[in-house]
Amino acid sequence: NKDYLVKFMTDEKLNHALFTKRGSLVYHISYGYEKNLPDDIRSQVRKAYLDYTITRAIKVMEADRLIWVINLEDNKRLILVRVEEGELEEVEKLDKS
Repeated sequence: NKDYLVKFMTDEKLNHALFTKRGSLVYHISYGYEKNLPDDIRSQVRKAYLDYTITRAIKVMEADRLIWVINLEDNKRLILVRVEEGELEEVEKLDKS
């Protein structure tokens, strides 16, 4: 009665996929970078955070949902945002010490 977690690499990206015992996909997470973002998502994030660098782009697919989790950084802060269905939401903002 256990699920199966599969870890693999594609196009230099780490992937995690969780499958049920019967083989149904529960979720798929792909760990990438700015270059892996779709152009519209990249533009949306860059417009909202002009002075920040995109350091990671994580694609989460789960239950017919596509969510991008994006790490941003400048000299003073780290910011975590999520984008789902065109809606950008700031999840967390941390000051560097």
